Amino acid sequence: FPALLKNIQDTFGKKCALLTIPIGHGTGFKGVVNALMPPDNVPDGLLLGLDEAKTALTDAIVEADETLTEKYLMEGAVSSEELLATLPKAMAADTFIPIFCTAAKKEIGVAELLDCITTYGVCPVLGHKREGIKGSGEKAEKVVFEPKEAGEFTAVVFKTLSDKFVGHLCFLRV
Repeated sequence: FPALLKNIQDTFGKKCALLTIPIGHGTGFKGVVNALMPPDNVPDGLLLGLDEAKTALTDAIVEADETLTEKYLMEGAVSSEELLATLPKAMAADTFIPIFCTAAKKEIGVAELLDCITTYGVCPVLGHKREGIKGSGEKAEKVVFEPKEAGEFTAVVFKTLSDKFVGHLCFLRV
């Protein structure tokens, strides 16, 4: 799993950070832990250290707010509440792209993904123009997605299958 995360970050940048950390892998994938709001008793089996995930998450989110960046650099920490308050701004500024680990058929991580979209998702008109490819093969064409209030939802979803990890990773680019 750490190699998969590194591959995503090498391809799309360090702004891609885990919001949910998977517990177990393959058929043993049994849940996720929110890296910003972990439970008091963190379960065994996390595929990435909680401190490592929270540091990457914090680095990406604080970059969107100069005052919060300064506080983080001076004091070495910011609260989860400050990070949550800055999360929509960071997504709109494109300094943070949340990565979620899910298994839809097992209903693992889906609630966390949907909660983030509805609670912290930004209005599309605050987003950036995005380029993508519509269609496939010879019919594939480059398109530009203009941010507007009424329009199609877009996301990038990875489904990984290997002997070490089976699951879905989704990172939002709205």
